[in-house]
Amino acid sequence: SPAEEENPAWSPGWTRIAFQSNRNGNWDIYTMRVDCDPQGAGAEERCDLRQLTADPADDLLPAWSPDGRTIAFVSTRDGNPEIYVMDSQGGTQHRLTFTPTGDWRPAWRSDSMHLVFASDRGGNNDIYQLAVPDLAAGPLAAEPEIVPVITGPADDRDPAVVAGLVERLLFLSDRDGLMRTYVFEPNAQPRPFAETDQPEAHPAVLPGEYYAILVSSERGGTTDIYQGGFSGYAPLSPSPGFDGHPAGGAVAWRPDTAASLAWLLESVPASEVTNLAQAGQR
Repeated sequence: SPAEEENPAWSPGWTRIAFQSNRNGNWDIYTMRVDCDPQGAGAEERCDLRQLTADPADDLLPAWSPDGRTIAFVSTRDGNPEIYVMDSQGGTQHRLTFTPTGDWRPAWRSDSMHLVFASDRGGNNDIYQLAVPDLAAGPLAAEPEIVPVITGPADDRDPAVVAGLVERLLFLSDRDGLMRTYVFEPNAQPRPFAETDQPEAHPAVLPGEYYAILVSSERGGTTDIYQGGFSGYAPLSPSPGFDGHPAGGAVAWRPDTAASLAWLLESVPASEVTNLAQAGQR
């Protein structure tokens, strides 16, 4: 596309990406298949390009929930950046945060029921959490309870969730004078993810990697994507152009079991459901 496209986010099944595009004059959220040829005539149909938002304000920063059913995003449609959610087809768009300041960068917890996000509601950027209500319950009149997660005088932003037996958070902070990635674990103080003397942006999780992450970093006047860890930083996209906003992998897929069972009972013959259950027992 001749327009700008930014901030990709994988669907949990690795079959689609969500992203923001200004191809229609302002930022909106789109999704598309990834197993297609995006070049040439008919690419939009071939790749099943779907426009999920169409508000005249800007809709940005999509984040796909681990159960695949919901996409969180940021919108300025109410006058300032707030967190919104919608179903994965673009329907039932609801506002979650209500503050005159700015809320940014939503990231899902592994349970698909909680979001962490950055907000300057306390006077500087900190990281907060909220419980996402059921979309079927209708629009909210006020925000749900907002719980501080990482606060302080530093600029703390851009959270990313690392799923596992113990869930961790990656985030950016300038608390030691350099904007770089920190890791936060339950009952522990945030610590730098790795030693670096270069500023970082947009930390992203690498599936299956405990000691490595993706970041974008400007070095020598050029922004590239790096794989960073205890052994150092290696450029993955060296080029003279801008390379940023890495999406390392899909959030850990945790399907909603009740919804999956309901779909099976509705869509699959009863005999096949029995066969599936017996196969699972074996």
